[in-house]
Amino acid sequence: MNRHDVKAIHSYVVDEEKKRISLKLINKLYRFLSKYYHLASQEEFIRFIIQPDLYGELTVLYGENKEIAGFSRNCRQSVDLGKKQVTCYIAYLYLNPEYQIHASIKSAGLTQAIKYKLANPHEELVYIAFANNPLTYEFIYQLSDLIYPKPLQRVPEQILTVLNALKKQTGWISTNNHPMVVNSPLVPLRSQLSRINEESSELKEFYMSANPDYLQGNSLLIYMPLHLANIGYGLNHYDSDPYHNQKQHHQGPSHRKRSPDPDLRN
Repeated sequence: MNRHDVKAIHSYVVDEEKKRISLKLINKLYRFLSKYYHLASQEEFIRFIIQPDLYGELTVLYGENKEIAGFSRNCRQSVDLGKKQVTCYIAYLYLNPEYQIHASIKSAGLTQAIKYKLANPHEELVYIAFANNPLTYEFIYQLSDLIYPKPLQRVPEQILTVLNALKKQTGWISTNNHPMVVNSPLVPLRSQLSRINEESSELKEFYMSANPDYLQGNSLLIYMPLHLANIGYGLNHYDSDPYHNQKQHHQGPSHRKRSPDPDLRN
């Protein structure tokens, strides 16, 4: 299947006190997601996916004529493991199967997580994503050699310890024998997402073996540690990202001050 290319990536910081996502953008994302998932209402979409009261990042991928090619929403959350605290960026990703999307720090919505790690180098930081279908798993797999789960390797116990603590804290429910498969906020529309299985690959087969019932609303959690070393590796890839010259909505210290973004409300 020939896929379209992503033309632009826009990222937004979600902050309850300072910045909120505009209703216009929320409407557009809701219409996009309604093509692929059961959604009872826009209010449900806002409550389960946008989560405007939680600090984090919303990243939107655009194709031709500003068509939505996908988006991610991640939220920062801490979990206590005895005397140790782990900071997690928990991400929901929804990709348009008609697009070829290259994984990078920017397209995966990791910009704020990277900034946080660089500002807090001694803090343990991990990225945990809901892979709700094989396409999403293949996308995240491109990011790092350090992700779990992956073919032919056992998931380390320390990773399962973090995830089990998160399950208790968030209410995620294990839904099969794989320790990293949990219930997902949304149930896919079979008619739209079943075509993802048309092309076979090793990663797709691995995903299907771990989470065969993804069309019933189960997700495979993907765990990726964010160390300074693999951040540097990722940043090298980010510099060669084909979208890196596109408009950015994060204002870094070296950027000039911009007027308020139309998709952000003060």
